[in-house]
Amino acid sequence: KSHISKLYRKLNRSENPMSISMYEAYRIISEEYGLKIEKAVKENLEALTEIRDNSIHFINDDLQLSLKVQEIGTASLQNYLHLVGDWFGDVLSNYNFYLMPIAFFRNFDSASGETLNASEKKLLKYIKMMEKNYDDEEINNFNLSLKIDVKFQKVKSNSKSGLPINVTNDPSAPTVRLSEEDMMEKYPWNYEILTTRMKKRYLNFKVNPKYHSLRKELSEQLKYCLHRAYNPTNPKSGNALFFNPNILKEFDKYYEKS
Repeated sequence: KSHISKLYRKLNRSENPMSISMYEAYRIISEEYGLKIEKAVKENLEALTEIRDNSIHFINDDLQLSLKVQEIGTASLQNYLHLVGDWFGDVLSNYNFYLMPIAFFRNFDSASGETLNASEKKLLKYIKMMEKNYDDEEINNFNLSLKIDVKFQKVKSNSKSGLPINVTNDPSAPTVRLSEEDMMEKYPWNYEILTTRMKKRYLNFKVNPKYHSLRKELSEQLKYCLHRAYNPTNPKSGNALFFNPNILKEFDKYYEKS
């Protein structure tokens, strides 16, 4: 006999469904979905949690601590933007989150930290210890904290002058070169990650000839798949395939979503 289990929603004291914790969500994504998340993302969440937990016990009046909250919050926003893009495709293109920190910009360079109380000093010391691990690293898509440097420059602009861009294999089309980082950001999934996402997304999915046939067909389209040579100098070295998350929209036509 097969064992049938029932799932129940856990309710809080007001009888509303409880959500899982932030760290449990991180564990599920990395362990059950097989997605690799940069260490800086996890430590950024830990820093935010520490700020939240400490803010319950004191009032923040010092600009130095405000600056640190802004730097960590800005990095968290950037991390979120890139993770959503990696997992779900370009679904946030209509939202310019990077303008938000400007609304909170103040003369933080003059912050002295003289009004910090004992609890605030301990919190800042903890955050600075975390940041030391990233002092020698360059800014990338995922960061623990980001310093804000706002500069204004007068530039004449005409929004109608922009050129539309489409991905094409046409050899006569104008060439736009993308860096290795740009390409990997556009095609973040390898075969294992794509297959894991398929298993989680569909009820009737199986790793079988049907899946391989559909994947192979879609892999011929540049907007869904990047063929990256193991050794660019050797045409016979073979290719590694990397997929754009938007490929799931095509698989939706053939499988039943969970």
